[in-house]
Amino acid sequence: MTYSEHKFDEKKDLIGRDFENSRPWPQVRQTLARISRRPQRSIDKEGSSKKSWDVFISHASEDKAEVARPLESFLVGRGVRAWLDEVQLRIGDGLRRSIDTGIAESRFSVVVISPSFLTKSWTQYELDGILAKSMAREQLILPIWHGVSHAEVLKFSPSLADKVARSTREQSINRIAAEISEVVKS
Repeated sequence: MTYSEHKFDEKKDLIGRDFENSRPWPQVRQTLARISRRPQRSIDKEGSSKKSWDVFISHASEDKAEVARPLESFLVGRGVRAWLDEVQLRIGDGLRRSIDTGIAESRFSVVVISPSFLTKSWTQYELDGILAKSMAREQLILPIWHGVSHAEVLKFSPSLADKVARSTREQSINRIAAEISEVVKS
């Protein structure tokens, strides 16, 4: 057992006692969830490094409650290691560097394309990084259309409109998460 695993077990024991002897604390549950969802970069037997995340979820903040949070929850429930900003970022983290690392350390990028996504400069920055990884054949893009049509996506980015996407108008977030999980695990 490594030092960090030991410290985690120690924290879990203390928190477990608190849960048994008093009211549940939302902050404690949130901290435990955050700790358990932050995998460390690992080295396989041949010495090559593996990606820390299965999917990076790129989205506009306006789509967080309706799409990004439920998607992340369903994916994690299916054993998929998902990077979502509010789960991974901690106070004091550098936003750009953390997001760049999240993109670089993910095998796939789920891009939630919505009217808000199409108009924000920050999402364009993320998309530029994701497309660069895709062009280098280092990452696969899994697009989700949320409140947009094929024509709108085509006008915004012909290369994204060419990708097979899932639409929240036609499928539930749970069903989309199930399909993403199948792709990630295949």
